[in-house]
Amino acid sequence: MNHKDMTSVIRSEIKASGVKARCRMLNVCGGKAIQVYTIKHGIEFTDDEQQKIKSIAIDRGLTCVRRIPIDFDRNTDPRLFEFYL
Repeated sequence: MNHKDMTSVIRSEIKASGVKARCRMLNVCGGKAIQVYTIKHGIEFTDDEQQKIKSIAIDRGLTCVRRIPIDFDRNTDPRLFEFYL
């Protein structure tokens, strides 16, 4: 699946899970990333929403930077997630 299609699938699955978020594709340092972020400045994802977003990314085979597996227990920015193909 190419970068654009994967971003579209992630966006659809996040919407279907009930999480209000924006999703966009990025080219970062030669790598392909998908960014998921809050719809308004100053709002944070709840713990439940963070778990849903991470599980969707894991199910689709995405990773953190440098192919590090996504860890549910690792603290991340509650307003922004970056996943890599």
